[in-house]
Amino acid sequence: MKLKSEYSKNIVTLLSGNAVAQAIPIAISPILTRLYTPEDFGVVALFGSISMLFGSIVNAQYESAIVLPRKSDDAYSIASLSLLISIVISIILLIIILIFHELIVDLLGTKEISVWLYFIPPVVFLIGLFNVLNYLNIREKNFKDLSKVKVLRAISTGVVQIVIAIFKSGAFGLVVGQIISNFIGNFYLLKQTNIRKYKLFAIKNLAMAKRYKKFPIYYLPNNLIFNLSNTLINIMMSSFFGAVSLGFYSMANRILGIPGAIIGVAVSQVYLQKGAEEIKSKGTILPIFKETFRKIFLISLPIYLFFFFTLEEVFSFIFGNEWAIAGYYAEILTPLFFIRFIRAGLNTTIVILEKQKLELWINAFMITCMLGIFFSAYMLHMDIVYFLMLFTSVMFIINLVIIFIYFNIAKKVVKFV
Repeated sequence: MKLKSEYSKNIVTLLSGNAVAQAIPIAISPILTRLYTPEDFGVVALFGSISMLFGSIVNAQYESAIVLPRKSDDAYSIASLSLLISIVISIILLIIILIFHELIVDLLGTKEISVWLYFIPPVVFLIGLFNVLNYLNIREKNFKDLSKVKVLRAISTGVVQIVIAIFKSGAFGLVVGQIISNFIGNFYLLKQTNIRKYKLFAIKNLAMAKRYKKFPIYYLPNNLIFNLSNTLINIMMSSFFGAVSLGFYSMANRILGIPGAIIGVAVSQVYLQKGAEEIKSKGTILPIFKETFRKIFLISLPIYLFFFFTLEEVFSFIFGNEWAIAGYYAEILTPLFFIRFIRAGLNTTIVILEKQKLELWINAFMITCMLGIFFSAYMLHMDIVYFLMLFTSVMFIINLVIIFIYFNIAKKVVKFV
């Protein structure tokens, strides 16, 4: 990438932070796989997916609109509104867990998750707070701070998980590491943000809630459905194939997701900020859409080709022979993660153009197809390998079609209000 442009410089800034943040868990993974069992990884995968499911909707998606207003005061009004909503939703979630705790444990099919359910509401609030601070820093182009916070979270997670494993067995260390990293990430970003600008009960909150009502109406169910798909697959994997298989799948998912976490997230965040500027000034994002697609495709193709041909041997060598199965799962899933990687980099096209209704239909269709895949696997008594092959094939085609849809809406010229 030519680093003369601010756009490319911002991408590289986030890439560097993301790269270091992902290098840390990669470096300690051989240690963790020898300290924790596949079942332990299955438990933390279930905890993490449930937390992220509710974390994706805890701000009612108003946080995604923070980058859009021309006036900074309006952006801070949206931020305060998002925080207020996250407090309310986290309290409601805690009440639900207290009342229906045993029923939820039975539905999840994993007894080890029982005690950790009580930690989900505070973690969800921390995710909501982080979402707000993240988008505020994107708006202000504080990409260096966003890079630093990723590294701090990765370090804290790894240190806690290793230290606790020395003294206590089970999934305890893995889960606590995730919780502490959320605290540290928020503490760092809070120091960079003028919290006095937040007025939780400001009258202008109502005006902003009305102006950006499309976000909770369409984007909230969008994200709920999208993240439900990730939660659903973890629950179904545990129910159909057991916690051990879920542990192998979660490790495959973790490694395959590294390029997206390093590159895809960085590109997506900078594309969001740049696209918001382009739509205000030019009324179109097509040039920046094409530039983003070209960069992300050329970067991702060699990475996933390498993954497809080597991961089974790599997993066995790095994590131990017990984890070769996870490497085999990863090879099967590689084409799906390649197309997801590209889609993730362009996904904020929907946010920039405020096409939440379209995204709602897309994600509703995706989860319907996913349920169909699970139903087919159940009826045909598929083993996990055939299930993963079917899942990869169907979801690859769907994601390819979605990218084409993004391109078509990016071609349109709009008038920004």
